[in-house]
Amino acid sequence: MADKGPVWITGGAGGVGRELAIALADKGWPVGVCDIDRDGLASLPGETNGTIAAVYGDIADEAEVERAYRKLSEQLGPITGLINNALYADNRRIVDLSVAEWRRCIDVSLTGYFLCSQVAVRSMIEAAYGRVINMSSGSAERGIPGTGAYAAAKGGVNAMTRTLAVETAAHGVTVNTVTLGPVMTSGFAKLAVSDDGVEARRRRVPVGRLGATRDCVALVELLLDPGSTWITGGLFHVDGGANNAALVQATETRA
Repeated sequence: MADKGPVWITGGAGGVGRELAIALADKGWPVGVCDIDRDGLASLPGETNGTIAAVYGDIADEAEVERAYRKLSEQLGPITGLINNALYADNRRIVDLSVAEWRRCIDVSLTGYFLCSQVAVRSMIEAAYGRVINMSSGSAERGIPGTGAYAAAKGGVNAMTRTLAVETAAHGVTVNTVTLGPVMTSGFAKLAVSDDGVEARRRRVPVGRLGATRDCVALVELLLDPGSTWITGGLFHVDGGANNAALVQATETRA
């Protein structure tokens, strides 16, 4: 088995997913990306000298997931790694969300992870090898106003990771969660609402800066590595200490 087998990244046409796809391709990983952003997909292969295959696909749709997986497998070979990264988020409070907005968030940010995991892991089990990484958020662990549907979806992702890790442990497949802190992307800026919001979040990071995709690449490569056979079911925070700091601040406020 090649050390760097094909990796499928969902939601890889923009934001963290795009930067991660380029970084992994630059490091020699064959990367397959699916997204609903056609313009982002079209420009992606030109940003690396590595191998990137890009296909359109809405991960909330079972048929499109299966089609995207099949096309990427045909272009790159059997998928050995899956990074569930696509998301849909809304910064409105729970009482202000419509049912349609709630469902879209759950459909993309949770059900989509289930659908992609299901189609990829079936083949991984047959091959007796695979790596799954679910990108999550600290909002699943804390009550952050305006993240209700997204937090619920990511909480479900964290729980699904633990269960899938146990179900696949005897088949050479590992499943882990990477929880990113505030990484400066256009999507993050939108959720932060204002420049003051961005600065307020930066001040809550003990390391003293917002994150960048490069901060999680080494961990992602470790979790994808064929040698990482005993790392499964884990939840890894890549956030400059922000999650622990928030918990400390909450405790001090309560006291």
